[in-house]
Amino acid sequence: MPRKDQEANRAYWREYRRTHREQCAEHSKRWAQKHPESVRARQARYRARHPDEVKARKRAQYHAVEKPKQRVRALKRKFGITPEMYDALLAAQGGVCAICRRPEMGLHTRSPNPQFHGPQRLCVDHDHETQVIRGLLCRGCNAGVALLRDDPETLANAIAYLRAQEAHGPE
Repeated sequence: MPRKDQEANRAYWREYRRTHREQCAEHSKRWAQKHPESVRARQARYRARHPDEVKARKRAQYHAVEKPKQRVRALKRKFGITPEMYDALLAAQGGVCAICRRPEMGLHTRSPNPQFHGPQRLCVDHDHETQVIRGLLCRGCNAGVALLRDDPETLANAIAYLRAQEAHGPE
């Protein structure tokens, strides 16, 4: 039914697509299968005209789907554990660092989008020679243990040093 008024024509087809959703979807699917070059060209034009929207959608997809998969793979590859084993270890520690007994307070802030910021997980601490997992540590304690080269004697010397300084007080 031809319409002279363009806005009325748009309204008519919008209503038609709303009321015949399944038929329109099936028709679109058949058309896309017959015209893949046109579909690719249309998608390319859309991506060129809406780069920010495409980027935001890809980022959301990554954080919703790929990031959790990445964590699963990393835990398995680096430490030989599953996320469930990590969660069990975290629960056994009461959800806090094994050294300072504080929950991880740092935030992921690399993403410019605040919806992807959140608390960081505790680090898996392990013996680098035997690969045995010792526990979960906050970023600061994990860095401290690493800087002291995982050596209990060096740590004892650091404790003695701090206690000696504490006994002398500020000068």
